[in-house]
Amino acid sequence: MTKAPAMQSEARKAALRSELDRALGGMLDPIVVLEAVHGRGGEVRDFLVVEANGPARAYRDGPSYEVTGTSFLAWQPVRHGGGMLRELAHVLSTAQPWALDGVRCPSALFRGAERTFDLRAVRLGSQVVCTWRDVTERNAAVDRLVEVEFLSRLMAEGSGDALVALRDGEVLWASPGIERVSGLGRAECLGQSMESLVHEDDVWILREAMSDAASGHTRLVQFRVIGPSGEGRWIEASLAAFCDAREGSPGVVASLRSMAGTERTWEEYVVTARHDALTGLVNRGEAVRRLDHVLDRVPRTGTRVGVLFCDVDDFACVNDAHGRAAGDEALRVLAGRIARSIRSDDLAARIGGDEFLVVLPGIHTAQDAVDVGEKIRLAVSAPLVLTGGVRVHVTCSVGVAMADDDDCADDILRRADAAMLPGTTGKQRPALLALPGGLTQLP
Repeated sequence: MTKAPAMQSEARKAALRSELDRALGGMLDPIVVLEAVHGRGGEVRDFLVVEANGPARAYRDGPSYEVTGTSFLAWQPVRHGGGMLRELAHVLSTAQPWALDGVRCPSALFRGAERTFDLRAVRLGSQVVCTWRDVTERNAAVDRLVEVEFLSRLMAEGSGDALVALRDGEVLWASPGIERVSGLGRAECLGQSMESLVHEDDVWILREAMSDAASGHTRLVQFRVIGPSGEGRWIEASLAAFCDAREGSPGVVASLRSMAGTERTWEEYVVTARHDALTGLVNRGEAVRRLDHVLDRVPRTGTRVGVLFCDVDDFACVNDAHGRAAGDEALRVLAGRIARSIRSDDLAARIGGDEFLVVLPGIHTAQDAVDVGEKIRLAVSAPLVLTGGVRVHVTCSVGVAMADDDDCADDILRRADAAMLPGTTGKQRPALLALPGGLTQLP
């Protein structure tokens, strides 16, 4: 009489287990039933897998692999560090469900590619049921929707012929109008440094504008972008800060407008603003900006930069003896001689009344700079024949300094200037002195 109820109980358990097996097997999400392994002190040391449906087994070793009786912490398909044991033990002791979204880890089912999972665990009697869901594609779709919203907001807030979103100076996104403005396709721009798309003489303008925009100040600037054939195209850009909705990191959005039709007028204005009206060489402000740009690039080129400070000796005597007009003509001729004494990549500037600056990027030794200084000194000292047959003879002193890794433009200009003063070396660093009679190495 007593065996019948026991047999009925076993039959009910078998039926329930069969029903559970069918339920687990019908679930698309991986599900495992876990049983706790306790230590001598009663603490939970591990969980054993007592049931696993097909999707769960597939995530690790394939549907035919039998995981029953294995350690879940050693087998778990979704790695969550040491926190998994603690969280499952908490579920078992408190009966409080556990949920964790957005866990990223490699998946064996996807050949080690990183996937994103949402985890869930609940207590069922003396056991814990754990499941996970691969939400990689779902999250990617949400990200795409966020990106669409973000770009739509940029379009709504921006104006002009094209919009460009920048983060850390790189082009994050560009509207189709970028091709009309720059002549470059969107694919060519995306992922590129914005500075690489801008004319090298105008990089400093973009750099300052991006820095100001990132600090919360809207800037309106004009600069040239490099077209597909290497030509410079003038654009006007309004730059402001934005916060990328997807990444949550700050960036800069630039509204670009083509200056086609007004380029010649603007070019003339820029030439006037950046160049010396008398000699046509760049002026001091432009020379300092370009020198700073050259110094920023030195660590990437593996070469050095030399600076020559050229001072025409006693030039006031020319003005006193022959008049201001003759002095101006002499300066124009001397400027031309200096410009012809250097390479096309070098820079010559007039930085004062009778003072000239030469920047020599891409050289290797101080002697390279000294050789150019001697060439300039000899060119300047050749006789001048001015209008009306006026003959003038002038000389110049050339101070030579080599840039150090931590130099800014003002540092090296001070040393080049000091190099012309006998007995000084400028900041106690090696300097070179050029006198009318020749070049001398200072101690």
